[in-house]
Amino acid sequence: MTARADNPAASQVAVEAGGVTLEATQAARVAAGEAARPVWLPLLPAAVTAVVVAIGLTVPSYWRDEGATVAAVHRPLGALVRMLGHVDAVHGTYYLLLWPVAQLFGTGEVALRIPSLIAMAVAAGLITATGRRIASPTVGVLAGLIFAVSPTVSEFGQMARSYGLVTMAAALASYALVRLLERDASRARWLWYAVSLTVLGALNIFALLLIPAHGITMLLRYRTRPADGVRRAALRRWLIAAGAALAINLPLINLASHQRAQIMWVPPFSPSEIGNAADLLGPPWMTAGLALVLLAAGVLALIRRRWGNGGTGTSGVDQRAGTGWGAVSALCVPWLIVPPLVLMVATVVYVPVYTQRYILFCMPAAALMMAVAIGELARLPGRRVTGWVAAAVALLVVAALGFTMQVQYRQPGGHADDIRAADAIIAAAARPGDVLAYRWPVFMPISAAYPYGLGRLPDIMVGRAAIPSGTLAGTTASLAVMRQRIRHARRFWLVQVSGITPEPRLLAGLHMRLVWTWNTSDIWLQLYVHSPAPHGPHS
Repeated sequence: MTARADNPAASQVAVEAGGVTLEATQAARVAAGEAARPVWLPLLPAAVTAVVVAIGLTVPSYWRDEGATVAAVHRPLGALVRMLGHVDAVHGTYYLLLWPVAQLFGTGEVALRIPSLIAMAVAAGLITATGRRIASPTVGVLAGLIFAVSPTVSEFGQMARSYGLVTMAAALASYALVRLLERDASRARWLWYAVSLTVLGALNIFALLLIPAHGITMLLRYRTRPADGVRRAALRRWLIAAGAALAINLPLINLASHQRAQIMWVPPFSPSEIGNAADLLGPPWMTAGLALVLLAAGVLALIRRRWGNGGTGTSGVDQRAGTGWGAVSALCVPWLIVPPLVLMVATVVYVPVYTQRYILFCMPAAALMMAVAIGELARLPGRRVTGWVAAAVALLVVAALGFTMQVQYRQPGGHADDIRAADAIIAAAARPGDVLAYRWPVFMPISAAYPYGLGRLPDIMVGRAAIPSGTLAGTTASLAVMRQRIRHARRFWLVQVSGITPEPRLLAGLHMRLVWTWNTSDIWLQLYVHSPAPHGPHS
């Protein structure tokens, strides 16, 4: 198994020993079209991704963030637009895209998660297309399949949140960059690139950190070119495209900056976050295995470069031909490093903004790097089938390393909060006159996730309802108002998420007695009654 030695897209962004190799001849461009064939190749990883993500799509319950999605998209469009002026503007584009889906098909798991599934499948196809252009068709397919079997792809492909669409948009923008580097005078390709960056920023403003990463790729691409009109024109066009994307998204960036209180839950920086950033494709043990493969492949590539016999091995594979290390590295290394590094630095010096979910759009880069590493290891002497077998085995090992997490994500509590089970408990045990409250107001939107449990009990925390107040779940009432409401209630449910702690202020002096506690995943339901009262949930 080998890469194409004459792939011009690879040579145009490849970091070679002496700099960046440039092949801009017409013959090279013709070869670029040949390297992209067959045109149906990206459909294979896309289909595999869709099938993998579809397995158990409805098994995991909605979790707190998905509850926020349901709370946003079930309201009238005008109310949604008004809400975005107060909260969740950073997810506004996603909500607006999902709103017609919710109106047509409802807010069940299938309807609201299918867009993320489709987005991840399209991303896999784009990754494949990128890999085959800058390395080889084999590397492209390997990258798409590695992406398909990633537990993280399954987790967020089965989630009614924007991360799948953001990942797809990042893959599209990077593919557009590769295409325009094949023909950097094409206005249509520059426009396509600018539009893809604009869409990326509209879906998640943090994903605009792909722009400086692409800037590094551009500098590598033109680094060895003389400061002629061609280089200046290309860099000028890139600056215009990137600047246009930033300018168009500037109102959204400004609005989101005024809503930054919404991410006050993001913890301060910890050195452990560095390892967290490395676990893009799967759990730590999978990351460790991938790192070993990457290291071994890098060492093998250096050995071949330095001590290769310069000829042809017994398999007929040209040992001088690379698998696309330079091309893939020039595109993917900045993509993997710049976004998390910027967010981590901002977390240390300004305000906490780093969490792994905000860098998931870097997953395609990780898949491409691993694909080129496996491609390097698979270039074994002997018959061509030997390389294919080695690549297949490596891919199976990658899938096996992530299998445990694949199973875990497909449990009812696989997305952390089993709201469905909590709703079932409430539906079975609640009585007329019951009320509820959340230990922390930030979790109030989970009542919107399902219609038959938490959302049917009056929430004493609500001061003004969600739609009139332009918020996800309503404004919070004063402590005095909440206590007065408890006094007039028959029974009181306290909902706690991510831990259980006493609630002394709300219940102090109200003579409420805890009679039952349920726990499902990380949700605790505590039932209180006025003393004296019979024991049990059905008093």
